[in-house]
Amino acid sequence: MISRGGDPGVRTAGRRGETYLALAAVTLFLLVRLALLVAREPFFDELFTVWMAHKPLAQILPALRLDSGPPAYYFLARIPDVIALRVLSLLFATATLLLILTRRSLGPGRFFAAALLAVYPPAVLFAVDARAYAMCGLFVALGAVAVHEKRPFLAAGAFLLAAYTHWYGALFLPLVLLAGRPRRRAAGAFIAACILFVPGLWLAVRQPAEATEWLAAQNPLAAAGTFLFTGQYAEALFASAPLLVSLISGLALVAAVSRSWTFAPYVLVPLLLAVAVALGGRTVYFPMRFESLIAVPLVLWTGTSLQEWTPRVRAILLGVLLVCGGAGTAIGILDHAQRPVDPYREAATVLQRNARPADTVVATGFLYLETVHALGPGRVRAWPAEQATHPGWRIMRPVTDPLPPGAFLWIGERAAPELATLRRPRQATILFANDRAVILRVR
Repeated sequence: MISRGGDPGVRTAGRRGETYLALAAVTLFLLVRLALLVAREPFFDELFTVWMAHKPLAQILPALRLDSGPPAYYFLARIPDVIALRVLSLLFATATLLLILTRRSLGPGRFFAAALLAVYPPAVLFAVDARAYAMCGLFVALGAVAVHEKRPFLAAGAFLLAAYTHWYGALFLPLVLLAGRPRRRAAGAFIAACILFVPGLWLAVRQPAEATEWLAAQNPLAAAGTFLFTGQYAEALFASAPLLVSLISGLALVAAVSRSWTFAPYVLVPLLLAVAVALGGRTVYFPMRFESLIAVPLVLWTGTSLQEWTPRVRAILLGVLLVCGGAGTAIGILDHAQRPVDPYREAATVLQRNARPADTVVATGFLYLETVHALGPGRVRAWPAEQATHPGWRIMRPVTDPLPPGAFLWIGERAAPELATLRRPRQATILFANDRAVILRVR
């Protein structure tokens, strides 16, 4: 920001100002994430991470062969506790922020980028989520910085690690080609990364389509929501801000990025590839999940472009984005703090409190993972048995497994298709029911 030949006092004041900006960004970043960490109830997918953490390392790849996703995160996330895993994600996310703040190659716009990252709702949510997104986001950020600094092999390694952390990370691999000088070196790094990703691709194409079948309902055009800085989100993930706030933040973001295209390809290339993949039938999830990974390239583009505006316009655009992002983040955190207990978790908790040690517990569908989390894996039998091999997604095929012998407690969805098979030959008494789950005593 200040030339080296300037007055020493001015240089000192400039450095002090940068320090204050960095401290403010870090403080805001941590405050909102720590609030969400304790306010949010454990999410179903986080329970899958805990289930994987209980498995020996040698069983991770076989388990993923029956589910979805790459293995790198699960090899590292060996802590069978949701809060501890969220703290691990927060460490990855904080490292990402510090990377932005400390890379002088990013210029003064890095301070604006850090402030925006602090309140960008997808980045907030997945920074304290017991899943792979924060770890993947760190590697994406490292790769983006390496591309900007023309270090193709570092970029290739970072994006390759991102791809082995979450499949979406592979969409950033073509950015290695932008780290030219000479072009042959960048092309060689890209080709090497693609070759090294072949085992990951082999695993991805062999994972069951049913594991991500729910993604088929996603609209590929939802990718445009990336440019709504405070978007309209899936209710299960984050409460949406008022549509007017989303539109204002979207207009401000488009205006903010319009003055510099330095980091534009870092956003547009993976975004267009995500849309192409979606149109090809392998939908990339919008909103929030993919945006959490593209967050750093997006805020770097925004921060760099803001630096090109006049101070007055820059202050207005940055202020609008911070206020809208902060409002959207606050709405989401408050909503999570006020949500009632998830009906599936409520039923599993009731069963935990009332099941006797001698009771046989049988769980079906989505309630299997919830019940395992509540009672422990040694207490719960899956019906059908296949559900225990991939509890992250539900079997929808007609059940052919025989019923467990003798009396048992059964827990499952109220609309579970297995209920008809369960009740036909046996006597069942309702012990508990809410609007989505039911517990039966079966004799």
